[in-house]
Formats: sequence, C-alpha cells, structure tokens
Amino acid sequence: MQPENPAESAEHFIRSGMFDEAHEFFKTLPEDTLNGELKWYVVKTVEHFAKTGDLEKALGVAYLLDGEGFEWAVYRAFWVYLWEDESAERAKKAFELHYFIPDPDNKAEILGRIAGVLGRKEPELARIALRLGIEWTRRIHKRTYRYDAFEWLYWKAEDLEDWESVRRICELLDEGGRRELVADVLDLKEGEPVPDCEEFIEIRKRMLEDLKNGDPLNDLIHAYKEHERELLRSRGVNPYLYKLKAVKTEEGVQFYAVRRPITLAILLFLLDKARRVLSKRSS
Repeated sequence: MQPENPAESAEHFIRSGMFDEAHEFFKTLPEDTLNGELKWYVVKTVEHFAKTGDLEKALGVAYLLDGEGFEWAVYRAFWVYLWEDESAERAKKAFELHYFIPDPDNKAEILGRIAGVLGRKEPELARIALRLGIEWTRRIHKRTYRYDAFEWLYWKAEDLEDWESVRRICELLDEGGRRELVADVLDLKEGEPVPDCEEFIEIRKRMLEDLKNGDPLNDLIHAYKEHERELLRSRGVNPYLYKLKAVKTEEGVQFYAVRRPITLAILLFLLDKARRVLSKRSS
C-alpha cells in the first residue's frame, strides 16, 4: 500500500541520512509518483551513492526514473562520482560504465572528464576515452551544444598532447565553429586571419613549448581556459553566451567573462530555451 504522503516519507529518509531505506522505499512506489513529486529525492539518493563511491548502486537508483528524469539522474551519478574523487580508479570505473549514459552531450562531457582525470597516469586509456567523446559529440544535434562539447574536448586533447585528436576536432567543426575555436584559443583580435588546422596545431605546439620553458602567467591562463566551462557555470554564467578573456597586467593577469559573438546558432539556442519555458508555463 502506498503511504498517504510519500514526499514526507522520502524527505524523512533523506534528511536522516537513511539512503538505503530511501532506495527500498522508492522501489515500492509507482513510476508516476517517482517521476513526479519524488524525482528530487530520487536524484539526491543517486548523488549520495555516487559520492560515497558506489556508482553501480547509484545507477540502479537512477533506473527507477524515466525520460528526462532518468537522463538527469544518470548524468548526476557520473558527475558527482568523478568530481568528488579525482582518482584513476574512479575514472576507470566510470569508463567501464559510461555506456549507461543515454544523452550524447552528457556522454561526451563525462568521457572528457574521464580523459582529464586519467591524464598522464593512464595516457592510453585517456586517449581512448577522449576519442570516444569526440565520436559521440558528432551525434549531438544542436550546433551550439556540439560546439561546446568539441571545445571542452579540445582542451583535454591539448593537455594530453594528443594532436591527432586536436586535428580531428578541428576538422569536424564547421567553418564558423573552427574560426571561433581557433580565434578563441589563439586570442586573435577581430579581423586577424585564422590559420587552418595544420597551422593552428603547429602554433599551439610552439606556444606549449614556451609554456614549458617557464612563464607562470601562461600556465595560469592555460589552466583557466582548460576549465573555462566549469568556472563560468560555477559563477552562474552561461558558457554558451560568454567566454573567459585573460588580460595580462603589471600585477599579473585578470580574467573577464566576455560575451561571445551573437551568431545565428546562439540566437536559435535562445529561442529554443524561450520556447521550452513558455511550453512549461502553458502545461
């Protein structure tokens, strides 16, 4: 028999830290209840098991949901699991289970994260994760989401010095996306010519060689650019509309969030967001 107020019961379990009991309780409830008023509590339970290192159990809880709720819960499981503990062991486990992620955008982001965590410790597996992320990015339908994923993976590829992956990303981008990425990475001023993929790679190799020779400000700029999306989101700034701009000063370097060029793709993205908000309000 379903309790009179499932939300109160779920909140009691969560607030009391009784996540195993919450999981068992959720399994007794109908799907429409779980995907409705209890969705938040289910996701919180998923995050708890991911945080404490049991990714498989977290995914088992996520499978109690359907549709967008399921996609979000699975994404949060991997996100919390990898950001809570940046160990190679967790990255390898996440790689083993990444096929559970249904959304190509989320899958590409998580594979990029796995590649970043593995880094130089497990370079071969890191490259495999990175290249899988690139192939999944090709399946992302929205141009803005696809560009964002390619940009995220680009910085991981450069950090691994995986120039084949850099070349692959450069070649897969459409002309506008390639121009935007290259201009952003090289910090080109408006009107400056944009090099082709091969020239771009050679320029970046030389720049990275200069970094290794010891300019701490360039190291700092590179680190910030590599984690640009996370940093902007942590400050409540939309990375689709803004990017980080580094300006060297006498005291060091300052970073600013500057608006990206308003391209047709971004306008379409905004219109789509507005349509979703209006449809939710009318439903």
